[in-house]
Amino acid sequence: MSYPLPKFLVTTVAPKNPGGTPYEFDYKSKQMTEYDLPVFLLDVKYNGNLDKDKGDGTFSGTAVSQKEFTEALQVELGPGQDLVFYVHGYSVPPKAMITRANEMQENFNNAAKESLPPLVVSVDWACNETDLWPTTGYHDDQKSAKNAGLALWNVFSGFERNNESPKLHVVAHSMGNRVLRFVGKAAVTWDKGAGQGGKQLLDAAPQGLKDTKDLFENLFFVAADIPDTVFMSPTDGTPETNDEQTDHALKSGIAALSVMSKRMHVLHANDSPGLCTDMALNASITQNHGNGRLGAFGPFDAGKPAKVWEAVSNMLDCKEGAADPYLNVYVQACKWNHSADGLLGHRYQAAPETVQYYLKHM
Repeated sequence: MSYPLPKFLVTTVAPKNPGGTPYEFDYKSKQMTEYDLPVFLLDVKYNGNLDKDKGDGTFSGTAVSQKEFTEALQVELGPGQDLVFYVHGYSVPPKAMITRANEMQENFNNAAKESLPPLVVSVDWACNETDLWPTTGYHDDQKSAKNAGLALWNVFSGFERNNESPKLHVVAHSMGNRVLRFVGKAAVTWDKGAGQGGKQLLDAAPQGLKDTKDLFENLFFVAADIPDTVFMSPTDGTPETNDEQTDHALKSGIAALSVMSKRMHVLHANDSPGLCTDMALNASITQNHGNGRLGAFGPFDAGKPAKVWEAVSNMLDCKEGAADPYLNVYVQACKWNHSADGLLGHRYQAAPETVQYYLKHM
């Protein structure tokens, strides 16, 4: 297998050489705090041979401003070419991040027959490297994912849009969805009355969030290791607590993300009612004190539609492959998860069938 190195990388991983040039990091590098600004890297290099070693050497890249990064992307992109930000999940060191991003890019290249394939740009965050699931590093990674999401709000809210800007999409996998939802949480602290009585969330949003309206064409929540309550109404009877495992749409970040995106997609591994075939998320449910995960069953309860808040989406289409184009929440059961990832059935974010789904909705 060949390992092309990223020409573009957004990272919230702290450098090994603070203030040094080029920007250096490795699989042991730590997560930035929520108050640090993400870094934009061009032309990532590696001081070893990824085809032969484990990726335990040092990676480096040229740090540039967001403006310079955006300008370089515009030069790279062809006419009408879309841009996909890929946010990896739990226990993914740099080599594995690069492998999955390259696999996704290759499958986009193979599947896009009538237009230029989207360009995949990874969004990196620091996590523990382990082959065991679950481990004590899981909760450390949850903290890192939260900090990454809070910091990345500065990236997404800072994109300047014009008629020549590419269409933007986000693919978040596993705990990368925790990163994504904390982007939403960083955007706004909602008043409890937001979205009630038919009021539009956009009307209740602060100006900074209004400025990002429809920034993204699609947000893809794939094998999402986040609570399965995140799409629910704040008036669905769920008690108000400080336990994020019961967060509804206003508290979870989903309400803000619904303002930022035209469409949201939940890709899960519920092969039949009540049966999750994603072994990693089954273990995650245990790690999260028995609380359900969005990527295990989708926003469902025993095979029936959960209460998806009308302010987020007027309806939830539960029919596979039959989503109404006027609705903005789509659900897909990915029955190919084991053919993509063997017994684990979790790492299907870059599988050909999954990439075909992305393209269908772009």
